[in-house]
Amino acid sequence: KDMYLYDPGVEEYSVYPPKKFDGVICTDVVEHIPENDVIDFINSLFELSKKFIFVVIATIPATKYFDDGNNIHLCLKSKDDWEKIFLDFKIKYPNISQYIHFND
Repeated sequence: KDMYLYDPGVEEYSVYPPKKFDGVICTDVVEHIPENDVIDFINSLFELSKKFIFVVIATIPATKYFDDGNNIHLCLKSKDDWEKIFLDFKIKYPNISQYIHFND
C-alpha cells in the first residue's frame, strides 16, 4: 500500500520521492538517459531502494527519432555491457537484490 509514482516528465508525478522504499521499479527508462548521466541515474535507483530494484532496459534502437535524427534511445549498450555495470552496483549495494531484464 505504500507506493510512490515518480516521472519528472508528468507534472502530477514530478516530485522526487521523499524517502526510500522497499523496491524500485524502472521500466524502459534507462536507455533514454544520456550516456554521461546513466551511471548516476542507476545509482539513484539504488539509493531509493531498501530491498530490491527491478529494471527493464532496451538494448536495440527505438523506432522513434528526435527531430535532429538521433534515436530516442540515447544510451544503447549490449546485454553484456549492462550486466558488467550492474555487477559493479551489486558490489556497491550488496543488500539490494537486482532483477534486470532486457528488451532485445
